[in-house]
Amino acid sequence: MHENILSSLTAFLFAYSNDLHTKIMIKFFINIFFHNTHVNYLPIMYVLFNLDGKTLFSFFCIHLPFLIFIDMKNSITLLLFLFAFSLLTAASGDEFPVATDNFSQNTPMVVFDGEDYFTVYIDRRGEQYSFYSRFISPDGDVGPEQLTVPEHPVMSFMPGLAMGDDNFLFTWSRQRGVWDWDRDGMARILNLDGSPASGTIQVSGPETQDSPAFMRVAYGGDHYLVIWQDGLPNQGARIMGQFVCATDYNLAGSNFIIRPDELDAGVSQIYPDILFDGNHYLVVWDDDRSGERSIYGMFLDTDGHPAGDDFVISDNPDRQMLVRTAYNGQHYMAAWADRRHGSKSSVYGQIFDHEGNHLGEEISISILQNNQERSWPRIGTNGNQFLVAWEQQLLTKEKSEPTAWQTARDLAAGMDYRQSVVWYEVHGRVINSNGTYYTDEMPIGVAAYHQQNPEIAGHDDQFLVLWQDSRVNNQYSDVYGRFVDAEPPTELPEPQNLSGTFTGEMIELEWEAPASAKDIDFLFYHVYKDNTLLADEVTDTFFEDDDFEQDTSYTYHVTAAYNQGESDPSNEVTVEIPVLYVNVQFYVHETEELGEDPVEGALVWLEQDEAYTNEHGIALFEAVAAHQELAWQVSHEHYFTEEGELDIAAEDKEIVVVLTLDDTSVHDLAESGEVSISPNPATDILIVESKLPIHSLSLYDMMGSKIKESVAEGKSEKLHLSGLPQGAYLLHITLSNGQVIIKKVLKRAI
Repeated sequence: MHENILSSLTAFLFAYSNDLHTKIMIKFFINIFFHNTHVNYLPIMYVLFNLDGKTLFSFFCIHLPFLIFIDMKNSITLLLFLFAFSLLTAASGDEFPVATDNFSQNTPMVVFDGEDYFTVYIDRRGEQYSFYSRFISPDGDVGPEQLTVPEHPVMSFMPGLAMGDDNFLFTWSRQRGVWDWDRDGMARILNLDGSPASGTIQVSGPETQDSPAFMRVAYGGDHYLVIWQDGLPNQGARIMGQFVCATDYNLAGSNFIIRPDELDAGVSQIYPDILFDGNHYLVVWDDDRSGERSIYGMFLDTDGHPAGDDFVISDNPDRQMLVRTAYNGQHYMAAWADRRHGSKSSVYGQIFDHEGNHLGEEISISILQNNQERSWPRIGTNGNQFLVAWEQQLLTKEKSEPTAWQTARDLAAGMDYRQSVVWYEVHGRVINSNGTYYTDEMPIGVAAYHQQNPEIAGHDDQFLVLWQDSRVNNQYSDVYGRFVDAEPPTELPEPQNLSGTFTGEMIELEWEAPASAKDIDFLFYHVYKDNTLLADEVTDTFFEDDDFEQDTSYTYHVTAAYNQGESDPSNEVTVEIPVLYVNVQFYVHETEELGEDPVEGALVWLEQDEAYTNEHGIALFEAVAAHQELAWQVSHEHYFTEEGELDIAAEDKEIVVVLTLDDTSVHDLAESGEVSISPNPATDILIVESKLPIHSLSLYDMMGSKIKESVAEGKSEKLHLSGLPQGAYLLHITLSNGQVIIKKVLKRAI
């Protein structure tokens, strides 16, 4: 009787079974329920582990009395455990269809826009290539489809997607013609509602030598940076980049190479990925500089220039490839396919910091078992944890021939593109921010036939995984999704009540410490100026900034750094810097003692202004703009010239200049009546008269540069000053006997 009831129950459960959820506790269940009992629970256990969470919970509610009747002691224990397990599987979420329209939908990309998930995928309706998009709520509600890129008759694939402040950028590689296998890198800006904002933009230019592959994109503020692989493995493939303006949708500059300078031309950079962390771009790839493919990374500034040397992420002697990366706000994690365990791949990962330093050992995410390869890993973050998903072979299913897009993809990635395709499932694992495991390996998409090309986006307490799925007789593919539970980011309190004041000498910032929180350790503060890091590791709740310009404004915010990451910004404060004016007064004397031996009539030049000393040796400059450095010069026809630089602060300035008498180079014979100049000051024409014939006239500015020169013969000469700016000049008068007389000339405006 028991056996008949169990057989009927097993058949009933098969009718309601869905995809495999977990195998974590099978051994535990077997140890509890399969010993010392006369009822064989194995058929029931097999089916129960193939149920989704809702069906499992329904089974618990409906069949509790039924199973108690069969075997009360073991059944109650079993069902109580299944009750807890059903809650766990329900929280993990059931898979759901995203795009199941006619013909094929595949290769989904996904991002979280702050409220919903946004996905763009390839659509093959009508046997052409087009791209459609949908929004998916955090509850799993799938919105209507939108046409993103109109259909095109040739292959369009290897897409990338990123979100900016006001739009998205979607990029892909498109074949040029039906029989032309060369490709171009394309892009399109999308509005936040998913509608097209721009036409199709070709991002790859003449600088690209070969067909772009693996288009990836990140948003760095104002611009998107699109990157791709240019060329094939073993042919010196390199990474190219192109900025696209997020506001006018134009290309910013031209294609440029992203490659370490020391990398030999024959070394191929393969399968790049990119992200932006708020300050720098991170680009990762694999190359074979060591003789075997290894994983490397390099940070770029917002202009696309290297922000330091490239660094090793993994250089195990065996092959590492197909790397993807994510940033959780504190640390970076890369995940890649790794062949250290045989000729087929496992999946490994590494967490590292802003300088490329490894944090802990490499993480063995999924190790090769039963000769079933794990490959093409993807990675996402919810701002705390990382989810790595990959394609996992299932050798019990029959093989098929690769499609055209699979062949092109594998060829570009340096994979064996000639082998028959075995069936794949999508599996995954959640990794904590410190590199420990949050979950065991878990199946995500495991229906019939192929589940491939997973992509991940995370938010708060969940990840969304999308993949292409050929469960319907493997004739066409659809897009399916599943939510995976996550530990939400720890709330990190931000600094409070930031204020800023300009004192005339500096900008003073003050703030209050953040509210205390449990289980987090405060480290220090970061101060940002106009959204650029100004100072890090500040331990006080105040900061002084003395780097500013007048007649401008600066905006500041402060964050708190914890051992778990960086907080959100404090309130912003904007500080206006006015134009400040001060008085600058020169005292010109022959001695150091003020009031003694003043020099009257000395010309004091202060950048664009000038003044003569009075009978007290004083020259006053009023309303001089503060907070600048100005050059000055003091000259007199009987003294050596003195000069220097003056740092003008936010207060009146006095400077004492001591002149030294010059009796060696200046022979002014005007006192004996031998040479005279008039009028002085002059506006247009200066008349020079001498008792001796004049040989030449040379006019210099106060910096010693010759302005003009004329040859003379008589005892009276005219010198034209028209066209010269007003100011002081030195006139060198050379007489027929070789004597040089230097006269100071003032040019006045007409």
